[in-house]
Amino acid sequence: MEEQPLVRHLVVAPDPEYYYNLMNGDYCERIMSEPLPPGMRFLPTDVELMQVYLKQKLIIGSLPHGLRKLFLDVTLYQHSLKNSSVRMHEQSEEDQEDWYFFTPRNRKYLNGQRPGRTTGNGYWKAIEKDTPIVEYDGEVIGFKRVSDFYEGRHLGGVKTEWKMHEYLTKEQKDHTHAGTTSMQLNKWVLCKIKRKIIDYADEHEDNYVRDKQYHEEAFQ
Repeated sequence: MEEQPLVRHLVVAPDPEYYYNLMNGDYCERIMSEPLPPGMRFLPTDVELMQVYLKQKLIIGSLPHGLRKLFLDVTLYQHSLKNSSVRMHEQSEEDQEDWYFFTPRNRKYLNGQRPGRTTGNGYWKAIEKDTPIVEYDGEVIGFKRVSDFYEGRHLGGVKTEWKMHEYLTKEQKDHTHAGTTSMQLNKWVLCKIKRKIIDYADEHEDNYVRDKQYHEEAFQ
């Protein structure tokens, strides 16, 4: 008999009524008028970012007023990260670690499908292929791409501590065509940016993992 995999967590689909209430202007204003209690953070899942926030932006064009301070409209790929960082500071809470933006994407070349990722003071470099985002029923609803920010010009850029997750829907990816005369690739995609600070504890843990792997391989 085939051994069954260990189930480590239970995935529960959110109540659709919750999504409806969240996008209701009056309800949203009410819950966003007060700061979150200590210990609570705004940390939506990938599925929630796709199904609730990005789709709302694409279909209606905006989020309820109470949510707009959490999702700024910024042309990330045309301005320096320094300017975007100022916007992050203006919108952030003291202990906020992730910042969310809606941004358009333009083509790198007129007849191409690749997005331009050069900014005023550097560029974003994808570090992995697009990861499918799967709904609770198993349906692929979108994709996420992870990128690191480099200061300077290509080939000579210096990697920074900034990291970005870029989200687009399955429909956006399926309908990206070459040969168009428009430089715009997508009207809006959703981006989550975080600044990863490596402290001594993280560095020590990484060294421990590397040493452990080395010794295990040495005695195989």
